[in-house]
Amino acid sequence: MIPAGMQVAGSSPTAPALVFDNLYLRRVAQRTAAAAVARAATEKPAVAATEGKTSPVAASR
Repeated sequence: MIPAGMQVAGSSPTAPALVFDNLYLRRVAQRTAAAAVARAATEKPAVAATEGKTSPVAASR
């Protein structure tokens, strides 16, 4: 089946839009991940309530 002129005209802007959207979403995800890593590195670690105690799982090994 040979595509009609309108089908080619409709898919022409669609293909690059999908590619550019994919690139944009990858960049956003990369920035979000980098921000989460930076935020985790600057926050104080939470003190565990069981600090210094042996957990039942660790004791059974």
